[in-house]
Amino acid sequence: MVIGGVNVIATEKKRKGKKKQMEDKRIKRKMVKPDADSAHSQSMELLDINIMFLSTYTETDVITLEYQSQNRLDFPTLTRKCYRYGISDGDAASFASFVLQDIGITHEGETSHVVDHNKIRRQRKKL
Repeated sequence: MVIGGVNVIATEKKRKGKKKQMEDKRIKRKMVKPDADSAHSQSMELLDINIMFLSTYTETDVITLEYQSQNRLDFPTLTRKCYRYGISDGDAASFASFVLQDIGITHEGETSHVVDHNKIRRQRKKL
């Protein structure tokens, strides 16, 4: 199967638009918190780049991590799946904490991104 000329142009425009959108997010993030930990900033940029290249998935298909000005992480997909399969809030919180450590977003001993069962419970109430 060969992509026609019009589709190639449209695909290139979408990629450029997505890249510009990611740059805008990166600039906003730097403006909100200029003294962020460099390791955290790099990991968030890598996560943004990975999401940008995974164009076959929507943001709700992957665990979305929304970086907000209050320095909070949001887990709507994790909460939905844990609720569906009957996983407790505490188990979901410990799972999320370990995944964030493995990805490199949080580091051992860092308390700014701790995921506890109350965060998962609050997210469940939003559903």
